Amino acid sequence: MELKPFSKSVVINNKNSNFIDDSIKLQNFDRINKDTGLKRKNNIPAKEPFPHFGLNKKFTNVIKEVDEEEEGNEIKRKNSNDIDSKQFKRFIMKKKTQIFQEETIRKPAKSVMFQRIKPINDFFTDCIFLDKNKTPYNCKLYIDNEYQVSVYGDMTKPFYFNNNYYSFPLLYISRCVNNSNVFGSNKYCKEITLKDNRNFIFKFPPKTFDEFNEIIETFALPEKNKYYFNYAYSYFQKENHLMKDSNLKIYKFSKEFKRQDIDFSTEKKFKILDNSDFKYCETYPKKLIVPYDMSDKDIVKSADFRTKNRMPTLTYRYKKNKCCIWRSSQTKGGFSGGINESDVKLLTQIADTKKLFIYDARPYLAAYANKLKGAGFENINNYPKIDLELIFCGMSNIHAVRSSFQKITNNVSYLTNCESTNFINITNSGWYEAIIILLKSSFQIYNSIREGNNVLIHCSDGWDRTSQLCSTSQLLLDKYYRTLDGFICLIEKDWISFGHQFRYRSGFYSPVDSNVGENQFSPIFLQWLDAVYQLMCQNYTKFQFNFNLISFLAEEVFTGRYGTFLFNNDKEREEFDENNKTISIWSYIKQNESKFINHIYKEDDYNRGLTINFKQIRLWRDYFYKFEKGNNEYCLEDYDKKLKECETTINKDKEIIEKLSKIIAGKCSSQEIEGFDFECKKYIKKFVK
Repeated sequence: MELKPFSKSVVINNKNSNFIDDSIKLQNFDRINKDTGLKRKNNIPAKEPFPHFGLNKKFTNVIKEVDEEEEGNEIKRKNSNDIDSKQFKRFIMKKKTQIFQEETIRKPAKSVMFQRIKPINDFFTDCIFLDKNKTPYNCKLYIDNEYQVSVYGDMTKPFYFNNNYYSFPLLYISRCVNNSNVFGSNKYCKEITLKDNRNFIFKFPPKTFDEFNEIIETFALPEKNKYYFNYAYSYFQKENHLMKDSNLKIYKFSKEFKRQDIDFSTEKKFKILDNSDFKYCETYPKKLIVPYDMSDKDIVKSADFRTKNRMPTLTYRYKKNKCCIWRSSQTKGGFSGGINESDVKLLTQIADTKKLFIYDARPYLAAYANKLKGAGFENINNYPKIDLELIFCGMSNIHAVRSSFQKITNNVSYLTNCESTNFINITNSGWYEAIIILLKSSFQIYNSIREGNNVLIHCSDGWDRTSQLCSTSQLLLDKYYRTLDGFICLIEKDWISFGHQFRYRSGFYSPVDSNVGENQFSPIFLQWLDAVYQLMCQNYTKFQFNFNLISFLAEEVFTGRYGTFLFNNDKEREEFDENNKTISIWSYIKQNESKFINHIYKEDDYNRGLTINFKQIRLWRDYFYKFEKGNNEYCLEDYDKKLKECETTINKDKEIIEKLSKIIAGKCSSQEIEGFDFECKKYIKKFVK
């Protein structure tokens, strides 16, 4: 597959130039359901869906009456000096339960962004489904109380329906509009677009059309959905008791940086900055690493000089030569290119007598245009004491990534035969051009670190392209990140902890996000997973995990099933109490580890790193053809098996060669030769001839 050429990197060298769950509680369930909820079937009150989040009013009153009775009995027992210890314990436990309920009911909401849970009733209807060729099929559509949409029926097998059945979460819907063009003047027709850009067209009966609309608008559509975390709650309630640790976190700050050979107690080079109250930066993690000699005053001034207060902070140190990767957002120099002494001091300490490479992920013109907004990039003349080189990588912004994703999915989503794919249109989409730029820039960073230089990476805000570059370059540098635990740690550290906006990029908006403005949905994380896929295809034995893992992550980042990908930053996670109210995706992965392990993994003892041939960049068929099992030559289920067969053949050949070497050296007797298997004898006969 040929890829159209792209612009080279621009190099500038200074030598050359609340969640209101607890505040409302379910005792108000009936009132809220009446105001904002869906119609109940047969006028039967809906069951309380999540009893452990609160007790209803009736049940609370029953406890109160029992407690008063127990309290009276207890006074009588005390007066008669006849205390029943079991009844006393029972009384105390009920009293504690009542006190807990009263305290949680009075607890104020942390943020209006996170509304309470809203239940959903089962929905079932007959409808007509249309494929891309506008062929109608009778089918049934079912939405259950676990926020899943299921479509099934007697169809001739549209390729994306496996066994005439397909299911997806409500939150996977990105758009739902009326479509009267297909059925003429029929207004009961809906076109549903999913986040992977697949389209479904359904014609509903008039009696169920309004109810379907109400469900979609309440629980699915990004611009109206106040309950986007419902699915994660539902999944937590269903699966929490089955998980050994439903809130698993692999990344531990102290453990990870100790692994990187950083000792904060003895090494007077770095220090930990306490950001637990997010006073320095709201979108950064609670603990940051900054140069040791930076005062709090200088740190605050340096943060003010960077967009969103995301000042340079350490994310990785290469153990072999102690060179570091730092990350930040763009400066606020504007056209004036004003000097910020604190930022100069910070970058001087980051350089640490070495050359400092600043990798700006943006194209030069885009970075220059940001000067109109009072931002931009570093003026190298303001850092005279640093040997500094500024490199513009030329990576696309979130809107270009979204556009290229739509183009590539439009060309592959509905095709039933891989050979009929229009590869010219796939190439022109720009998707793989962007991945090549990402990989080339990451290899540049890899070489800069290996050659003994320090690196600072940023884009505009420092949470999209910066995360892509930081994580990919670390994947190249450190074999630990190519293990299962290491890969999880890398995602937690450089994507989740450092504030990649998963909530916006995955399309989980709520009404309070109306100030966001233009569409912020963009598959940045998915694009990075595609880059990891390209590295795995050409270095498969150096990864402990298999293709199932990245395909699983690519799907789940948009479903809203796990709390891991539901929030923009740690501050939001803390407000929402993510650890106690949702399941971590890592819990599922570690509990089903055998599904995600590469059985022919060989640890890179010498840490030789990875290689890439850009002429062998391929379409990620495991994702883009995920519903086309029969025509997918790189099917997940078969890939490991093929590689295992190759490994077995190689080992057998080695064994035969060793035996032949013994014969040539005269170290084998005729009896030993007779004991060789038939295949070995064939090799021997060839050798003798």
